[in-house]
Amino acid sequence: MEAYDILFPIIIKLSVKSLLRFQSVSKLWNAIISNKEFRKIHIDQSKASSTTKFLLVQTNDGVFEFRDLENPQIIMRKQKFPLKRIQNPIVMGSCDSLVLMKTCMDDNEFVLWNSYTNEYRIFVCPYLKGMSPHGCGLSYDSGDDMNARLYFL
Repeated sequence: MEAYDILFPIIIKLSVKSLLRFQSVSKLWNAIISNKEFRKIHIDQSKASSTTKFLLVQTNDGVFEFRDLENPQIIMRKQKFPLKRIQNPIVMGSCDSLVLMKTCMDDNEFVLWNSYTNEYRIFVCPYLKGMSPHGCGLSYDSGDDMNARLYFL
């Protein structure tokens, strides 16, 4: 039995945060965790094992609460948005762990935040120059498990 065959069933059960930390354990671990097929299996397994649906609530102090959709009084986890220079971002949509937010400083500036890894990207939508969108959306692309689609109306 190879090391890969032993490691795979163990690390497939780890959380995203743990996987990111464990990429630096060894070249083998990094190769497994970085593999596109591993990521697809991890996403599918995580979705299949989780029956809880979340409601995302933004509080006045910049904290995001992930609440149980069926029982909103139950807060599953709280997380502070990592970027201090953006005060009170407006949540435009979310999909899985990705949250699309609009900054209050610029009509064309948006933030895509992964609430599990706490990573974010700030981007400007060139199609909205001089216009404010009437709506935005975020959806999962089942054809490409590593991408989500952003929609601006």
